[in-house]
Amino acid sequence: MPKDLQFGHKIKRIKAPSLFLSCRLSFFVLCLFATLNFVILRLNINFALVCMVKSPQEHAQTQKENLTSYITNSTNDGREVTSKDLELIQFNHESSTDHVDDGSFCQASEILTNSTDQDDTMFYEGVFEWDKTTQGNILGSFYYGYIFTNIIGGWVSDKLGGRKSFIASIAVLSLLTLLNPLASLQGPLYLFIVRFLQGVSQGAGMPLMNILSARWAGHSERAFLLGVAYGGFTIAAFITNPVCAFICTNFGWSYIFYITGGLGIVWCLVSYFLIYDWPEEHPRISKEELEFLQKNRAIHPLAQNTNKKIIIPWKSILLSGPLNTLYFVHFCTLWGFVTLNMYIPQYFKEILKMDIATNGTLSSIPFLGMLILHWLTGSIFDSMRRRNFCSVTNLRKGFNTFGLSFFTLSLCLISLIPCTDNTLEIILIFTLTSFWEVAIVGGYIFSIFELAPRFAGLLTGISNTFGVIPGFLCPTLVGYLTQNGKPEEWYLVFYIAAALGGLGALVYLIFGSSELQPWADIQSETKVAEMQVLQQKLIPEDRNQNPLANQEQVNS
Repeated sequence: MPKDLQFGHKIKRIKAPSLFLSCRLSFFVLCLFATLNFVILRLNINFALVCMVKSPQEHAQTQKENLTSYITNSTNDGREVTSKDLELIQFNHESSTDHVDDGSFCQASEILTNSTDQDDTMFYEGVFEWDKTTQGNILGSFYYGYIFTNIIGGWVSDKLGGRKSFIASIAVLSLLTLLNPLASLQGPLYLFIVRFLQGVSQGAGMPLMNILSARWAGHSERAFLLGVAYGGFTIAAFITNPVCAFICTNFGWSYIFYITGGLGIVWCLVSYFLIYDWPEEHPRISKEELEFLQKNRAIHPLAQNTNKKIIIPWKSILLSGPLNTLYFVHFCTLWGFVTLNMYIPQYFKEILKMDIATNGTLSSIPFLGMLILHWLTGSIFDSMRRRNFCSVTNLRKGFNTFGLSFFTLSLCLISLIPCTDNTLEIILIFTLTSFWEVAIVGGYIFSIFELAPRFAGLLTGISNTFGVIPGFLCPTLVGYLTQNGKPEEWYLVFYIAAALGGLGALVYLIFGSSELQPWADIQSETKVAEMQVLQQKLIPEDRNQNPLANQEQVNS
């Protein structure tokens, strides 16, 4: 609430109770594991395809002749090619000595030298012969479904937002994940349908989480607690590739879906007994914590459940400059993240010829850095905000520009990574990509809660709709640009992502805002009712009491 003034006097703000073992912290920790599940169940297919799909190859005899000719001409010992060599070296379907000689991709002899002493299981060969167009369609199928339910899910969350719907969305998402292996064996069309339905189920989940979060966070703690909740995105992005690589090499690709889907079901069972719609409904919340939330949260039960019909200011929303800026920046920023997350494992496999274990480890580097920066950025932002270092708008512009600038630079430097002895270059360059997280946590994304907290669910749905478009456009474009698997084709993919990231940073720097929009302010009569409740210190003696139980008395 922007001002604590009513009836001619000021209501004193109370100090925030300790977060340690608090009900509001437990809520946001559960949200962290919710976002963790959201992202793992969305991204597991990215690395699973590396294990599931065969690399394009020529007939075995032709491949052996090419290898024999190449190694004979390129090595000093002229040793015989063994069956192990054939298993370790994976050729593009257009591979020839001409391609090797012109330096168009990392040479086979370099990979052979680095890999012959490794375990054969490191080069796990898939079972499906799906071309890049088919793989792109599978990668994009989730996002086709996701885009359909974002806005609808956001509207429903503002109207009915509740824990049961939130938990149900993850339950459906998890159950469908368990069906991925069976659908894959039936054919790519069946897998496309299952992944599409997963996107539909998740599209409703994120707006629901955001509207619940607005009820459980005080103004002074919002950035930190939302950082905790959204931390699951970064943690999941960091652990997905190495965990999937471990599961793939030790158990097989199908267990990637069985294990991650099973963990989602476990979260649903735990959360059903620990998440509550409103602090007033929580049976274990302290009087001090409840009073703090009632005075400092963005949404009150009386504002959310007024008997009057909620009128959504569609014209104001559609014509809002700050919101349209946010949507555009979200599209640009998510294009870079999708490119990084979907295609770094494939780039390492096709261009740098990495084995699965190394691929899983090194492709997680950007997300390890993001995980660290996620927590640091939230704390630094809150500290600067409390000290009134500058306006919130300028603060977010600064964080956004700083983060996206380094992210854009890193994408342009990927072309400098050599074929061998490249660990240091990979670590340095992909550490720079981690600054994407600075733009997310301290930049534009959380300004929705400042621009229009009353419609946070709906606006999150609209924003996510723009953010999900790269999820199906990017695979289509990458499939078209990388048909020959040449380095210069992949470099163009990263340059496009870098250009969009730079454009997003510039647009937000010029047009971005975090100021509360006039059309999003709570109506005056709702404010009066809420202040009456706060003045009377409405703390239900029965913690299970409906938060609206005394509404009739207040309105009389």
